[in-house]
Amino acid sequence: MKKNQKTALATETFNKFRELYPVKDKMYVARMEWAKMTEEEQALALIELPKHIERWRKDGTETQYIPSPIKWLHEKRFTDEIVENKVMTLDTSQWYDPAKGICDHNGCIDHLIEHPEYIEAMIKENAPFRTPCAETAKRHLEIIGLYA
Repeated sequence: MKKNQKTALATETFNKFRELYPVKDKMYVARMEWAKMTEEEQALALIELPKHIERWRKDGTETQYIPSPIKWLHEKRFTDEIVENKVMTLDTSQWYDPAKGICDHNGCIDHLIEHPEYIEAMIKENAPFRTPCAETAKRHLEIIGLYA
C-alpha cells in the first residue's frame, strides 16, 4: 500500500474513532497517536471501543472519568480486559422494612457484626456497598474502621 493510501486509510479510521469516542478533547493529539499505531492496532481499537463504551454506560461512568482519547490510545487501553463489576448485596429483610421505607440502623449494624464476611468480600471484590440508606453504609464502615 502506498503512503498516500495509508494516510487516507488512517484518516478514515481515525474519523470513525473520533465519531464513536465519548470524550472529544485532545483529538488533535489523539490523531497523531493514531498515526503511530499499526493498522492492526487501529482495527483492534475500533473493534474494542464499542465494548468499552458499553461498559462505561453500564457502570454509569461520568464523562469526566472516561480517559481522554489520547490517553486511551497511548496506553493501548483497547487491549484491556473488560471485567464485569460484581455488586454484592446484603439480605436486608432482617432490618429494612420497604413498606415503611425505613432502615433499622441498630439491626443493620448487628447484622453486619454477625456477618463480617459480607464486608470482607465487598472490600476484596471492590464492590459497591449497597444498603437502603447511604448514611447507614457510611456508618457501617466507620464503625469497623474502614471509613474515616
